[in-house]
Amino acid sequence: MTETRAIVERYRQLVAGGVDAALATVVRVEGSSYRRPGARMLIPESGPATGSLSAGCLERDVAERAAEVMRTGRPTVVTYDTTTDDDIVWGLGLGCNGVVQVLIEPAASERTADLVRFLAACSAGPRRGAAATVYDREGGVETPGVGARALLFPDGTIS
Repeated sequence: MTETRAIVERYRQLVAGGVDAALATVVRVEGSSYRRPGARMLIPESGPATGSLSAGCLERDVAERAAEVMRTGRPTVVTYDTTTDDDIVWGLGLGCNGVVQVLIEPAASERTADLVRFLAACSAGPRRGAAATVYDREGGVETPGVGARALLFPDGTIS
């Protein structure tokens, strides 16, 4: 099973069970990183996460921030700068010598549900789709547009 399919399946299980979660997505990378934009991790309020964003150096902090996103219902963008040796946490030479931006959004939102439907459609067959997500906007992440997206499904429909 691909990572995307595993995230889709786990998302469906969490929603059916009434378990709150957050979805974290790498949205921008400058320099070196283990994962590229589009890498995702689904973080439930309890239990293990599905997917990964790095080689393990970001996941714990992302999970802690995901708890706040679940509590507030507001998406956030977090920037991790692993290029400096001054930072004891991120500058450990773990192979992540870049800047990684991660969008963390509540799984309970309609936007996330639409994205999961899109991921399921794209992973179900040979045709591809395209997604464009707002992750930076003048005015910061408090602006309603952060997390908004346009989806071009494999069948040509746009959402």
